[in-house]
Amino acid sequence: MLVFHTELHIITFLIILLEMVFFCHQVIYFLSRPSDKNRLYFLILLYLLIQHNLIGGLLPDPNIPIPTIVQNIIAYGVAFAMAMYFPYYFYKAFKLEKMKFYAYWGNILFLFGPFVLLFITPYYLTNDFAFSRKLAMIVPFIYTLSFLYSLRYAINARNKELKNMGSKEDILGMYIAVILFGFLPVIAFFETNLNDLLRPILHFHNGSQVVEILTTNSGLLVMTFLFIRQTVRQSKNEYNQLLVSEKQLQQLNAELIISEKQLQELNSELVIKVKERTKELELVNEQKTNAFVNLAHETKTPLTLITNYLDEYIRKYQQSENEELKLLKKAIGNLTKDIVNFFDMEKIQKGISMYNHKHISDFSKILSDSITLFNVVAAKKKIEIIPNVSENIFVKADPSALFRVINNLLDNAIKYTPQGGVLELGLSSNNSKAIFCVKDNGIGIPLLQQNKIFEPYCQINSEKANFQGMGLGLPLVKKILLDLNGEIAIMSDPQTGQGTTVLVELPIYEKAEDELVMEFSDNTSLSYEIEILDVNEQNFDESKYTILIVEDNIELLNQMVGMLQKKFNVHFAMNGHEAVEKLKEINQLDLIVSDVMMDNGDGYFLAEQVVKSKRLGHVPFIFLTAKNTTDARMDGLSLGAIDYICKPVPIPELEIKINSILKNILNQRHAILSGALALMNKKHIPEIQTLSISEINSSLFESNCTKFSLTMREIDVISLMAEGKIAKEIADILHISVGTASTHIQNIYKKLGVNSKFDCLKKLQS
Repeated sequence: MLVFHTELHIITFLIILLEMVFFCHQVIYFLSRPSDKNRLYFLILLYLLIQHNLIGGLLPDPNIPIPTIVQNIIAYGVAFAMAMYFPYYFYKAFKLEKMKFYAYWGNILFLFGPFVLLFITPYYLTNDFAFSRKLAMIVPFIYTLSFLYSLRYAINARNKELKNMGSKEDILGMYIAVILFGFLPVIAFFETNLNDLLRPILHFHNGSQVVEILTTNSGLLVMTFLFIRQTVRQSKNEYNQLLVSEKQLQQLNAELIISEKQLQELNSELVIKVKERTKELELVNEQKTNAFVNLAHETKTPLTLITNYLDEYIRKYQQSENEELKLLKKAIGNLTKDIVNFFDMEKIQKGISMYNHKHISDFSKILSDSITLFNVVAAKKKIEIIPNVSENIFVKADPSALFRVINNLLDNAIKYTPQGGVLELGLSSNNSKAIFCVKDNGIGIPLLQQNKIFEPYCQINSEKANFQGMGLGLPLVKKILLDLNGEIAIMSDPQTGQGTTVLVELPIYEKAEDELVMEFSDNTSLSYEIEILDVNEQNFDESKYTILIVEDNIELLNQMVGMLQKKFNVHFAMNGHEAVEKLKEINQLDLIVSDVMMDNGDGYFLAEQVVKSKRLGHVPFIFLTAKNTTDARMDGLSLGAIDYICKPVPIPELEIKINSILKNILNQRHAILSGALALMNKKHIPEIQTLSISEINSSLFESNCTKFSLTMREIDVISLMAEGKIAKEIADILHISVGTASTHIQNIYKKLGVNSKFDCLKKLQS
């Protein structure tokens, strides 16, 4: 019985309907659990079988307007597609790794290949459908037998790997499914005979369709049974795991409750211990602070005595022009200033009042007097101060406090304004406010630091600059202004332009005519002096070693260069980048002494550049630093530094170390030269063959080098001459010009009074 006047049998139609319902049901399950790959593999198999049932049942149909040959190719193509997926399904769903060949290459070679070569091609050429069909079924049938044979080994290998023998029902089901699907080539091969046999029974012309559908779908039924069995087993395992996980979760939850209670108890104990430790630290910190305050207080007295006696000595012996005494007085003044600032800051933090703000002060007069005082300092740096001070502006404040605010702000402005800069000072009134403005064209203050500069011990300069101090000036200014109900603001952005503007606002006091103004006069001189580099590089002396000093503290650099110039040719620079540029101009260099912490290129940067240089890589390096830590020493020594000296640096000690290092290097060079001479005698070089190894005396050679006043560079040249190098080769090795090398050779000949290399080397050994 056919359906809808097509070639589709009613049995085939009913099976398709049942399979479509089951397919939709499984799709819903898969969408709820898309990670279930086995269900996806089964859905694909079910879809291909439904497609095979439908198309295989409908085609070929003479009522369909498609050529019969095309209909037959489509019908058998769908069947072959399902057959190709079947080994892949076994490989993936049952984890049969040994079936990988059948899942991929086997399908291509033994199913797809025969379909194209043994069915489509002959059918297209001969139009003999029966012959082509039988021809195409031979290879797939043999392939099915091979698959069935290999299935046994694949199952055994899987079970051995998983250490699971597997159920007999699963193994039997797989064999039955393969056998049922394996009947398809047989049914297709004997289709004509089968139709003739079944026509009297089924009463329609295509009886093989019913047999094929029943056979393949029976195989699917077995596969469905295996799939459902596997799904139920998996669900049970997941359920059991869920029960175990739930028990573990309950147990963990109970343990967590206990742990939480324990944690709360520990936290309470920790809070108590933290409070106790905090009190201890506060007590220790207070003790340290008190010790520092006492130290500052005790230091003020001897500093005052030293200053007084120094002033008396200068007055008595008229030593005011002595530069050393000026430097000493300046250093004592800076130290006194820092001690006073530190002492005052600790007073403020303890809430001790230092000023009496009940007095009336003439802000205009105090500022004008301060400008007169600072004009002398600014002139040394060629800084122009442009004042714009309104008269008769009064505030209720201690005049000493006002002077301290003005002093600190002008001091900073002059420090950070470059030589030849401009400093604008203004004092004006705006309603009830006195506005004091300090504007410079200096280096500026980065935006990130502007909120920190009012914190104690934070300097407004960069990490390491020429200006020394404790960073207490601006915090003191801030505290004084807060006590006066005043405000201070900073406007500066180094990225958009140089300069800083500081605005101070204080409430104006309307003085009555009969009220007295507190007079103020500061008899102390400014402790701050302009630091100017007042040393010059002297003419080069070939009899001296040549060193480079890199230090960003101007006072220390002045002292080091001034003292070391007596015994060395001294070049100097104030930072790493400046030193790198200076090295390009220096032809001869024996040693480098460099500070570590510097802006615009620190000592480590300089050392790295020197090590990379072929011309200067051999130059020894000494680091100076205030960081006396093991890590700092390791960092410096790892870069190739010979020594690491901690500040403060005693200049005589530094001089001894420099001499010691250079002497060792000279001894090494003499040893190299002596070895070269010995090697030349050993090889019997004709030019010096009159010398023997026993005649070479390194001590005598060194003595003669000193006797004839040979420089380090000339000893290098002699060493290379002893190795047989000519002037051009010597110039390449020492990174000098050929003319310079020739000049050195002629100078050596002239000092020794000889005319040839042989006479030169012989004279140094005689």
